[in-house]
Amino acid sequence: MMDSEELKRSWIAEQERGFSGWDFSYLRGRMAVDPRPWSYRGRAEKVMASARSLLDLDTGGGERLAEMRGSWPEVVVATEAYRPNVPIARERLEKLGGTLVETSCEDGHRFPFEDESFDVVLNRHGSINASEIVRCLRPGGTFLTEQVHRDWAVDLVLAMGGEPELSDSTLEARAERLERAGLVVVESESRDGTLRFSDVGAVVYYLRAIPSMVEGFSVESHFDRLLELERLIESDGELSFVAKEFLLIARKPEL
Repeated sequence: MMDSEELKRSWIAEQERGFSGWDFSYLRGRMAVDPRPWSYRGRAEKVMASARSLLDLDTGGGERLAEMRGSWPEVVVATEAYRPNVPIARERLEKLGGTLVETSCEDGHRFPFEDESFDVVLNRHGSINASEIVRCLRPGGTFLTEQVHRDWAVDLVLAMGGEPELSDSTLEARAERLERAGLVVVESESRDGTLRFSDVGAVVYYLRAIPSMVEGFSVESHFDRLLELERLIESDGELSFVAKEFLLIARKPEL
């Protein structure tokens, strides 16, 4: 084990490394999540197969949507509210024939689209504005979402002295919200997996990339807690945390 000053310097280097879009490829081989029992891409391509128009909400850097370019319908629109991601997603998607629309981060905002504009709405790990999704879907249209459960990595959050999330991000609550808004849930799945890290530097990079997980996180402010994680790796060989997610597919009734 390196001495504490060497560890601190290496972790600060990870903290200062740039992050853009929603791309964690830098952590390949250092961070891993148990395979999901479903394929988001496979489900998305299936619902796109008979669609003429698609809306991808909170697209991040557009990485996942771009991967499905071969299955895109005629019209593809994506939204993103996190300003640093907007130019990244715009450049990536527009050169493929899609459109990127910058939206508001505020909950409950109205989408800048006409009523019944899309056959399919996708949402991977984004916020769910159920009433607006229903408004923008055409009758018979499909909404597909993969969501991070509120207990995702809750043990990591607690280890860093953070507060557990108190949102309604559970399969049951989100399904109820969609049905209250007028959709019919036709498929749902959940999984309890494991998120693994091979070194504490990877944890530092991960937490800096998702600042909402542990408010005010930095190497300096959380150094003693990071040292505790380092001791765990020394004894166990890796760090393991809860990885809970769920998937929902809902349809808007025909007229």
